[in-house]
Amino acid sequence: MLALPDKLLALWEGGWPHHLDPQTLETQGVHPLGQLSDDEPYSAHPKRHPQTGHIFNFGLVAGANATLNLYRSDRTGHIEKKESVPLNGIPLIHDFVLADRYLVFCVPPVRLNPLPAVLGFQSFSDALMWQPRQGTQLVVVDADTLEVISSEAVDPWYQWHFGKGFVNNDGDIVLEVVRYEDFATNQQLKEIASGQFKTRAEGQLWRVYVDPQTALVRTQTPLIEAHCEFPHVAEDQPPATAPTFLSIQSPEHDNTGELFRAIARFDPDTEQLTIAEAGLERYPSEPIYVPKRDSDTPAGWVLSVVYDGTAHQSELWIYDSDRFTAGSVCRLQLPEVVPHSFHGTWQPG
Repeated sequence: MLALPDKLLALWEGGWPHHLDPQTLETQGVHPLGQLSDDEPYSAHPKRHPQTGHIFNFGLVAGANATLNLYRSDRTGHIEKKESVPLNGIPLIHDFVLADRYLVFCVPPVRLNPLPAVLGFQSFSDALMWQPRQGTQLVVVDADTLEVISSEAVDPWYQWHFGKGFVNNDGDIVLEVVRYEDFATNQQLKEIASGQFKTRAEGQLWRVYVDPQTALVRTQTPLIEAHCEFPHVAEDQPPATAPTFLSIQSPEHDNTGELFRAIARFDPDTEQLTIAEAGLERYPSEPIYVPKRDSDTPAGWVLSVVYDGTAHQSELWIYDSDRFTAGSVCRLQLPEVVPHSFHGTWQPG
């Protein structure tokens, strides 16, 4: 979701945003943001620059070789600049990093075998192939010009989502990413509908330091060994020191069988991981950080929609970000069961 001053946009990978009424959530049609043509998708993970208010996003256009379209919008969402980057084959790119004056794309070694998908012999998901020999390609883009600064292939990994991104005092890009050693996560996601996972796929949170002029990785370090996903950073704090909130599988729970049953807070200064368990057959969605309005110091609330399988109901759980171990401070029962989702956003009223 992308909340704009006068509209709410529901985003997906394959086309234009859908315009929703922010009060009723009624769908009012697709929205081209002033610049999108018929074949230009607008992806599901836009980034808003904290200082300029510019909104960055991308779209992947398929062909014999794919094209990575880059977009920069003003605060209202109107696209004011577009550029394109040619890619090798048709990869799968779900998310990217905004780090001050840079955009960073990690192109994983996943390629679409287009013919079986186009002819209907396979779904597009089944036609995606893991090709680790290609490595993961890091592409660094200038956020002002939208031109590529550097590109380099590194050791292979797959990722769905990134956490924070910033430029440190040495001028290096620092990014955090939930990394998988291969593409088994795609098969695991297909098994959600069955109610039980059979495929093991574990993502860990890593910190990666990248030289923006060469796209070479200087160092990379795992931060969280436990299986985790959906990192969400406290936006009201400097990114280098801001805590990250995630969905996580606590050590006593095997990740082959159920969705995440806990959320967690990771503090970069102390590298302390604090886990808040939801309980038996309770499944929290992605944690969303909401800054407190009247706090003298950076602090916030953490929101997650939790499905309670024992009662067959959904609730909104609210945590105090600074007293995470105390558990939820409020639970609001929702009038209907909300299908388990992956992403959300907060728009102040």
